Parts: sequence; C-alpha cells; structure tokens
Amino acid sequence: DDDDDDDDFMPAYCVNLDPATLGETAYEASIDIRDTINYKQVMEQHQLGPNGAIMTSLNLFATKFDQVLEILDRRAVPGEAEAAAAAAAADAASTTEG
Repeated sequence: DDDDDDDDFMPAYCVNLDPATLGETAYEASIDIRDTINYKQVMEQHQLGPNGAIMTSLNLFATKFDQVLEILDRRAVPGEAEAAAAAAAADAASTTEG
C-alpha cells in the first residue's frame, strides 16, 4: 500500500566527513566536518602528515558525534518542527482546559 510508504518518510542529510576537501563540495552538506575541524591546524599541532591529520580529524569529530546527531534532529524537514510544536501546544491546551 502506497499510504504506508508516506508514514516511513525519513529526511535525508548529506554529511561531508572529508576534512581535507578544498573549496566547495559538489553537493550542499547539512553537516560539514570543516566547520568544526581545521585539518591544517591538526596537522601542525600534532606534527602529522596528511593521512594522519585526516584520521585524527575524524577521531576528533567522532568524539562530538552525539552533538552532530542533535543538530540533524533540529534540522528536520522544513515545517516539520513547527508542525510538531503546534501539535504539542494544542495538546497541552486541550489537557489544561478540561
């Protein structure tokens, strides 16, 4: 049944996990590791080569992955968060009126 497919809708997100990407990506990333990790700084601070700096950057990013998931939750499909908030407010109002 096609109606069931609508109930299973999950938003898609694009995440750039390459800290060494130069310039813009070919896609719009919802989350970009380069916004939080400076690959060149990691290389200098830890005296690493390019591959070591990439791995260290990924490890540093992974320690904050719970925050990444929270950000993705907040970036729900446009209007979805507002609709949920309105529904919660209406539910709260109906329970306090009675």
